Amino acid sequence: MSAHDPRQLDLFCWAMPDVETLKRELADTSRVVRNLTVIGMRPDLKPEDIELVKLLERSARAELKLRWRALDHAQDPAGAARRFAARYRPEGQS
Repeated sequence: MSAHDPRQLDLFCWAMPDVETLKRELADTSRVVRNLTVIGMRPDLKPEDIELVKLLERSARAELKLRWRALDHAQDPAGAARRFAARYRPEGQS
C-alpha cells in the first residue's frame, strides 16, 4: 500500500461550516427558489421551458430543505438527532 499523498482530497476529513456560513447559504438558496418561482409564472415562456424551470425549482427546494437541516443540526446537534429519530421511528414504538 502506498503512502498517503498530501495532494489527494481526503473525503473523511472535513469540518462542518459555521452557523453564519450556513445561514448565508440558506438565504442564497431561498432567493434562488423565489426567483425560479417567479420565472415559472412568466406567460411568455414555452411549455418546455416552463417544465425545465419547474424541475430547477424542485431541485432548489430540495437543496433548501437540506440546508435547513444542516443549520438545525449546527445550532442544536442533539435536538436535531432527536427530531430526526422521532420522524422516522416505526409505528408503535416510542
